[in-house]
Amino acid sequence: MSIVAPSSTAPVLAVQNIKGGVGKTSVAVNLAARLAARNGKSVLVIDADAQSNASLYLLDTVRWSRIVDGKVDEGTLYDLFAQQVSYVDIVTGEDFGPRRRPRTYVTTVYDRNGQLDLVTSSPKLFEVQEMAPELLVRRIRDWVRRKLTSYDLVIIDCPPSISTVSLAALRAADKILIPMKADYFSVVGLPLLVNSLKDYRDLLRIPAEVAGVLLTMVPLQDKRKREYKRSVAIREQIEEVCEAMDIPLLDAQIGQSEEYPISFDQHKPIPFKPVGRGRELGELDALISELGLDKSGGDA
Repeated sequence: MSIVAPSSTAPVLAVQNIKGGVGKTSVAVNLAARLAARNGKSVLVIDADAQSNASLYLLDTVRWSRIVDGKVDEGTLYDLFAQQVSYVDIVTGEDFGPRRRPRTYVTTVYDRNGQLDLVTSSPKLFEVQEMAPELLVRRIRDWVRRKLTSYDLVIIDCPPSISTVSLAALRAADKILIPMKADYFSVVGLPLLVNSLKDYRDLLRIPAEVAGVLLTMVPLQDKRKREYKRSVAIREQIEEVCEAMDIPLLDAQIGQSEEYPISFDQHKPIPFKPVGRGRELGELDALISELGLDKSGGDA
């Protein structure tokens, strides 16, 4: 299954789950890094989660803080949402409006073989939950569409919830990738997520379809045999749910690995490291191939 756009514009892939702790950010960041480092792609990562994990994966804490605090030229996703928005406090009569006009909303993280750029998140994103959903949807959709000719792919790391920010991200997307931990919660949680997406598709005219369900944190057969057997049984149940809901369960999967938390602590995705990590890179390559992201353009 390919998600590559048939035109000259970049496809937009939203990585979404309503449950945290499923490896969503690790998948989004390392997928982008592998495409840039190995495939020579130009990729934009948009961190739409107020927890800012994708931003802190790619940037050290000092640099991230300077961007969030407005001490550099780059703005955050919050700044993008808040631009040209003004209002009057009906109690005090005080005027409120944008306090900042960033030169750019994009921070370049990697530019060797390919390029990886980031739209940084901010804890202030929690504040924009009070804004009208349609305003948020239009703001991010229009901005992303203007950037599509500059990149081969845009990846949006969505919040682990159905919020106004995640709906704005989904409205800008072409396809949705759903990472799910290989456990029994996924069997129950997958229908909840897919049904929620369907409910909002008509309301906000969300055109994006599910590119696939990706199982993550899968126990390794040679190390945890009992857990591996259990995960195989769970995969079979998830496959039945996917078939019933007419969404694909990807053959590619991401195994358990200590390399992901280590790479997060080092602010360096696995594909940016000089040697080793063959299994992890192979899993990312399998995902890239199955999604058709290794193609130069057009459907696979």
